[in-house]
Amino acid sequence: MRNNRISAALAMVVVLAIGAAGIFARDVKDRGNSGFKSDTLILSRSVYEGTASSVTIGQTLPPGCVAQTVTLPLIAGGTTTVKVKCATAIDNGEYPNLNDSHNVFNNDTPDGSFGITSPIFLDNITTEGNLIHILAVPTNILVTSFSSKSELALNRSTDGRSITFVGRAGGGQSVTGPNQLDVSNSNTPGVIDPTNPVVSTYYRAVMEVDDDGHMTLTNGNAYSGNNGRAAIKAHSLYYMAGNDNNGGLSALSSLQPKSA
Repeated sequence: MRNNRISAALAMVVVLAIGAAGIFARDVKDRGNSGFKSDTLILSRSVYEGTASSVTIGQTLPPGCVAQTVTLPLIAGGTTTVKVKCATAIDNGEYPNLNDSHNVFNNDTPDGSFGITSPIFLDNITTEGNLIHILAVPTNILVTSFSSKSELALNRSTDGRSITFVGRAGGGQSVTGPNQLDVSNSNTPGVIDPTNPVVSTYYRAVMEVDDDGHMTLTNGNAYSGNNGRAAIKAHSLYYMAGNDNNGGLSALSSLQPKSA
């Protein structure tokens, strides 16, 4: 960043692994009045934007899920079957509050993939904690999954000129925006697991922001079914950390052919 003096606040990733290379990169022009000050901090955060209508009690979760049995070929020969299970929402989309007993996150009991997308903000603050300004990432470009605590870790590039973080960008017919359900465990467009109950597809995208607030988005197919947790730029390459898989094919069943 400017004078290499802007620090990245939030948890730093301990172990970095090389993720799949991004397949698209584009500039994000809608950056508003932004630019980070020297000798300051940058804090990433997200704010829940859901309402009661964001989730309907009784609706199928994940959205579009089809309960079925999938037959898959095995590398060792033969096939195996995997049951795809769906769930039903037990609460609406209200954030936990003191006015009633509703809590949107009660839905993670029946739906292990539950989450809801929300906007991303970068706060430029002084070392004393005073707010200088806020850079809002356009929600039609990139979002995060609330209340995922594994995303939005900030890392400064090795040349000190930019910071990077990982979020979600819609692929195919999937919408990039707030209040989309179960995006956190979606497949990436290039790595489809037919046993994943989440049918939407989202890139694990790297957002790079320079000291002027200019944003560049690079989409990637790494970490299908789960979270890309962090990214760092070094020598024009992004190095990512994360984990994958939300399907029902276990290691044991993938090794043992189904009996005739």
